[in-house]
Amino acid sequence: MRWRRRMTGTLAAIGVLAFSISAAAGAESARAAAPATTLQGAWQAVADSPGLAHATISAYAYDLTAHEPLAALNPQQLQIPASVTKLFTSAAALDALGPNYEFSTRVEASPAVLAGSPGPVYLVGGGDPWLEANGTHGLETLAAAVAKKVARATQVIGVSSLYAGPAIGQGWSLDELEYSYSAPVAALSAERSEIEVVARGTTAGKPVQVSLSYNGAVHAPGFFQIKDEATTVAKGAGGATITRLPGTETIVVQGSMLPGRVAADYLSVGDPALFAAALFQQALAQDGVHFSAQAATGAAPQGLSAVASQASRPLSYLLQMQNRFSINSMADILFRTLGTLAGGDGSAAAAEAQMAAFDARAGVGARTQVDGSGLSPLDLTSAQQVVALLRYAASRPWYEAFKTSMMEAGNPDTKVCGVICGHFAGTAAVDKVWLKTGNLDNQWNYAGYATAADGHTIAFAILVEGPLAQQMSYYGAALSPIDQMTVDLARWPNLSGAAQGRPPAEAGVPSFLAPLLAGLPGNSSAVTGGAAIDLATGRLVWQEQGGALIRAGWLPRLGLVSAALAGKAKSFAGAALRAGGAVAGGVVHGPLVLDGRDDPGITAAGLVELAQAVAAAGVHAVTGPVEYVVGPPSPSGVRWPTNAPDDALGQAYLPPASRLIAAGDSVTVEAVAGVVGSAPQLATAPADAPVQIENEAVTGPAGTPATLAATLDPTGSGYVVTGSVPSGGSAEVEVAPPAAGELAATGLRDALEAAGVSVGKAGVLGVARPASGALLASLPGTAVASLAAGALFGASTEDASQLLLLLGSGAQKGVAAQLGTTDILPDPTGFALNDYMTPESVAAVLARARSQSAEQPLVKALGSGLWHVAAPGTYAEVGYVTVQGVPYAVVLMQSGLPFTGSWAPQISPPGQ
Repeated sequence: MRWRRRMTGTLAAIGVLAFSISAAAGAESARAAAPATTLQGAWQAVADSPGLAHATISAYAYDLTAHEPLAALNPQQLQIPASVTKLFTSAAALDALGPNYEFSTRVEASPAVLAGSPGPVYLVGGGDPWLEANGTHGLETLAAAVAKKVARATQVIGVSSLYAGPAIGQGWSLDELEYSYSAPVAALSAERSEIEVVARGTTAGKPVQVSLSYNGAVHAPGFFQIKDEATTVAKGAGGATITRLPGTETIVVQGSMLPGRVAADYLSVGDPALFAAALFQQALAQDGVHFSAQAATGAAPQGLSAVASQASRPLSYLLQMQNRFSINSMADILFRTLGTLAGGDGSAAAAEAQMAAFDARAGVGARTQVDGSGLSPLDLTSAQQVVALLRYAASRPWYEAFKTSMMEAGNPDTKVCGVICGHFAGTAAVDKVWLKTGNLDNQWNYAGYATAADGHTIAFAILVEGPLAQQMSYYGAALSPIDQMTVDLARWPNLSGAAQGRPPAEAGVPSFLAPLLAGLPGNSSAVTGGAAIDLATGRLVWQEQGGALIRAGWLPRLGLVSAALAGKAKSFAGAALRAGGAVAGGVVHGPLVLDGRDDPGITAAGLVELAQAVAAAGVHAVTGPVEYVVGPPSPSGVRWPTNAPDDALGQAYLPPASRLIAAGDSVTVEAVAGVVGSAPQLATAPADAPVQIENEAVTGPAGTPATLAATLDPTGSGYVVTGSVPSGGSAEVEVAPPAAGELAATGLRDALEAAGVSVGKAGVLGVARPASGALLASLPGTAVASLAAGALFGASTEDASQLLLLLGSGAQKGVAAQLGTTDILPDPTGFALNDYMTPESVAAVLARARSQSAEQPLVKALGSGLWHVAAPGTYAEVGYVTVQGVPYAVVLMQSGLPFTGSWAPQISPPGQ
């Protein structure tokens, strides 16, 4: 579950996540007949209601007392569970550690420091997810014990080495990492690694007042830097945005506010271990310990002595906080703690191995788990698997601790009802249901236990995907569809009506589509939808879940290309090179300013052409640098696609949006290995590529496979190269430049020098707007029609991103006009994991394109046959086919497929 930006109070600081499951398993077959019960009928009626018209649903209810299923709607269909996954994390931890398990945070120092000599004090994290600094418990208590033994120290060093691997979960969205529900995972953390930022309007014309707090009014002095760029205004709507710059502890407040108005947000801490160390050093200083340096992080050396330790609350208590308030950081820390068992290194991979072993014991079935909380949309599970977990938990000695970690419907105690306080009021669910919620952008899920009217205990899971999660609410007066299904559980068996079932999915499938459906990669557990339109008549001749919103993968590009072709601009403006100062005597007195004007057709040869045109105009020297126009990087003001996964950024197929980008812009990093154990030598091509590289790669034994990888650093300014290269060998990895414009401008500078034009020594610089000086050279603009095939079939987002820039501020509206009104497309370039489309709307795009002259480039690109594309978790086949002389637009879509580990789409254009 993800809490949105503008919520206030305690709940704004918390969110929910999920697990990933690749294959469904359970006692009943996916094709088994639905239970003949009135609960089945009641649930089917809700599933068929208008509120879920565009949703896919997996739901299952099992009577633990009578040992029989009560209702089943697509029970083995894999969907994104969101925070319901916390139940898997909790159960595995209870099974392995027990409800009384306590985390330990230690303080260590050298014997010399304990004897009075200067030196550091080490705060060693043991995974306590509820370490506090509120003056009454946690760090202050630990500091008081340490202050009795240490009078002075150089600094506190935070040690967070218990967990290996990336601190960000796989598939977590880049543009949400700054918010508290996406805090980095660390073995040493405090205050859930979150900070509340409050902005208050003051007097008109004056800056707003910004304050920080967590769990009270205190904060670590000097730890955060505040850029207060917001102004108080006398009238108008006003509105402030509060963000944290990636990879930093700099908080930026922008916008305007009316006097006395307040805006607040909860942000994550970029470096949890350093934050905890700073808080602890502050607490020690308040207890009289003297320091000569600021807190830092690092490794604990050998030979240290124990000074003091602090035990956490028992696991059973921590799970109540985690699950009732869906605190993501707690679940991810618990997940990594499981990864330390049996000699594991605390990495996500080690945690997955532990979860797999638990799944086998619990009879849940094979799962793929990428995080402990469920924030990643790569996570998948079915309702039947969730119920299998609940059935196993009910048989274990820790069952009560597990059940009561959930929220109790109708309980007035806010510490017990969690995020659903006041919900279900006046219904049969009051005091009868313990449940865990889970929602991301397009998911709304419940799972838990219900006491039926006859006293039986029912384990249930209801997973809904498709409609915007914001359309359902824990705070509205009206019950949502899944609320009604939950109330039906508490009313059972006092329900009326007959059981209902759905017709087989295969009914009415045209004969030519049957083998195509049979050849789809997903089994019966995948969400499958499709549609076919007879292009001769315009009639929809077949659909299976045609109106259901299904994860779209690469398909949003159809709408984007269609909108670009239908738009007014038929070509880009083309790159322009202007003098940034006076031109006299063959000298540009100032910079040369290159404006790419969003054109994706600029090539290395084009840069050479520009340079030669400058030389041909008689210019032989430029006193200033080569400047390039940065401009607004995209209509939304961000460089990367909205909701793109953090761990995909910077790869060659996902370059940043830029006003200046040269086709094929990429940088190759080559590693040449030497002596085993040493760092290989790194070089880039081009050699002067403006890319920062941190070398963490190692040389491995000869004959071992190369595992070179490059990851964008948290600031987005360079790469961390990791992995190994065999001794005597070499390896390459291709990356996108963090600043595409800088790379292109560097290429132009090199081309100018080669053409005999000397350039000032200042290098290349980005500027906000084009120069107004003399036009020295230009390139013809690229036709939009020529990009259709590249945007559809290219593995890179480059052409699609530039088409989005061409559409400008009206891009989203323009794409939406080409599609169905229910489609959800935060990123029309297709790289967001929360793009959703209906098969019918995709088929309609294909059908309309055939009749529109402007869209013939799209039709030509698709050709005759089906376009196959596998994107993370999804698969689709779309295009035009002709059967017995009748042309059809065909769309087949699947989601709920296991992630293969590669973010790059696998695309096969028609005929290939």
